[in-house]
Amino acid sequence: MSSPGIWQGWMAVRNQKLDFASESVDMLGYRRQIRQEPDHKGIVSEALVVNQDVTPKEAYDRVREVMEQVGLAPDQAELYPHEFSGGQRQRVAVASALASSPKLIILDEPVSALDVSIRAQVMNLLVDLQAETGVAFLLLAHNLATVRYMARQTVVMYPGKIVEYSPTEELYNNPPHPYTKALFSAALPAHPDDLGDEFVLMGEVPSPINPPSDCNFHPRCPFAMDRCSVEEPVLK
Repeated sequence: MSSPGIWQGWMAVRNQKLDFASESVDMLGYRRQIRQEPDHKGIVSEALVVNQDVTPKEAYDRVREVMEQVGLAPDQAELYPHEFSGGQRQRVAVASALASSPKLIILDEPVSALDVSIRAQVMNLLVDLQAETGVAFLLLAHNLATVRYMARQTVVMYPGKIVEYSPTEELYNNPPHPYTKALFSAALPAHPDDLGDEFVLMGEVPSPINPPSDCNFHPRCPFAMDRCSVEEPVLK
């Protein structure tokens, strides 16, 4: 893992328990900047060299392989970071995450800093890589369209707690939780003439330091009952 110690815990992927602080997991986020390194050694091969005992020749060959996998020329690994566009930099970050052959890659807002047209290219790349390598992706996003594009299961959180989870298409077609309804209502339509149901929440997001008791959404929920302030809903 490129930044050991930042992520802690585990999750099951294809019935296999993966520790977040292991070489089976890598992290790709919008804050993961490509540092000013002149060649592949400090860009793409970092996770590979840190987690595995490889020779310089093996690292070099693997870098060229993953550069091709993400749609870049192998020789581009020798370029300086300022010679890449924003979309190319994100492809290099994906290549770096793939280099050590992890079973799970955590993607924190992977396309938030990119133009809309480039976002589609990167998301298509991730879909192709998943089909080609079998790697599992865990996407963290505020943009619901990003999640729908490739996620099979979607988890909705309101601060710090899971309020809803279901297969992605079921969630998009019929979101039962009022917070999820509000998220969909706040999203811009694909066409300016499209009109959707307006679902506006009143109040402010609670402090994660001092959250409300039990159901932490009940102060803003239009359907809240007395029991919501004393009982935490059970996820089914």
